[in-house]
Amino acid sequence: MTTDKAFEQLKLAALEVKSLLIDIDENIHPSVDEIEKLASRIGILSEQIVIYKFLQTQKELSPSFNIHLKVMEKASTVIPPETIATSTIKETANTIIQDHIEGTVNVSRKIEMGLNDKFRMINELFKQSTTEFNLAIEQLNLIETLEKSQAYLDELKRLYAWKDDGELTVRLYQLNQKRFS
Repeated sequence: MTTDKAFEQLKLAALEVKSLLIDIDENIHPSVDEIEKLASRIGILSEQIVIYKFLQTQKELSPSFNIHLKVMEKASTVIPPETIATSTIKETANTIIQDHIEGTVNVSRKIEMGLNDKFRMINELFKQSTTEFNLAIEQLNLIETLEKSQAYLDELKRLYAWKDDGELTVRLYQLNQKRFS
């Protein structure tokens, strides 16, 4: 949901509450139905306020989203410039954001791993941050070539100081390669 749409819904809810308040103000003794309707509309208005406030204050999808965008940009510099342009990175980032908002992520090949691998990677590779792990895996799943995904993993390895020969580092690279085979 965009901020503009949320603001429009907020204004509509506020106008409904205003209208009901004017009706109640004109009655000497409002009925129970009128009061219940007002309470319901105030609840809706409250929800719209929370949604709008969230959209206004939420600067990124997760606390680490900007870090991962920087990693994506650095990963693309490893690949020859003719292969990927800066505009493509920005488009990919915008697609990721839009897909998160709309909930329409649709990629056929995804990294698959067991629950044990997932928890070990979260704890050991991503410093116990489920959000960062999920975001990294989702971005890996969106990358369309093995070379680009390995460059992205290389940047993550550098960023998080993973050991080259670490068991989970090797496992993540294997899972990524399996996705393209």
